Amino acid sequence: SQPTQLLIDMKVRWSLTFIMLNHAETNKDHVDTFVYEMGRQEWNLTRRAKIDFLQLSATEWMHVGQFADLLSYADVAQQAFSSEKGSTLHLAIPALETLHKTWSSRAERAKYARFAPALTAAV
Repeated sequence: SQPTQLLIDMKVRWSLTFIMLNHAETNKDHVDTFVYEMGRQEWNLTRRAKIDFLQLSATEWMHVGQFADLLSYADVAQQAFSSEKGSTLHLAIPALETLHKTWSSRAERAKYARFAPALTAAV
């Protein structure tokens, strides 16, 4: 019989998603250049059009920033009760309560309207 592996992380890795989005937004000029150059090198016009479609608009980059902002709160909560040095379970409920309060208030703001259904479902 195979040993049972304990669940050590959720399937949804908010911190990793936050880090990737934050990094992409920080380097958006390079991301835009990369996608543009990749499209330029494609000779097949159908493929080139598909690559060009990957280029994010200013509005889409704004949404990336907003989503990264929302995920930053989940990252902070997760970091609050993640430690290799000692027990942090006592920090879990306060961290999750803070996340709940923050996401609830963001769900009501016009700025985050496009994320409101997900925020409401999450809290």
